Amino acid sequence: MSSSERDPELERWFDATEEHLIDETFTTGVMARIAARRRRVLTTRFGILALVVMLELLLDAPLGASVGMLSNVLATNLYPVENEWLEFVVSPVNSVAGVLGLILLALHLFFRRHAR
Repeated sequence: MSSSERDPELERWFDATEEHLIDETFTTGVMARIAARRRRVLTTRFGILALVVMLELLLDAPLGASVGMLSNVLATNLYPVENEWLEFVVSPVNSVAGVLGLILLALHLFFRRHAR
């Protein structure tokens, strides 16, 4: 048997197992639905992005002023210290932010010990 000749039995087996491929219209429809979904998702993302940018532009000045006032309040000294080295030593706890930090740390330790 030469390599150009085909075995009829083998050809029948291949013919019996041949799959019918999905037709072109189904594939085109699926691809169109995928493209439409991508367009919807992209449009939604751009819409959300536009809303976030508009919200940031509207709230930029009020948020900046609020954060500025908050930073001024948190940096306020609780007790005026005249000595420079003493002021350096007590500065971590001689402010509103320092006291709030210590309170939060104490609450964290308290709940951590009592949660066990």
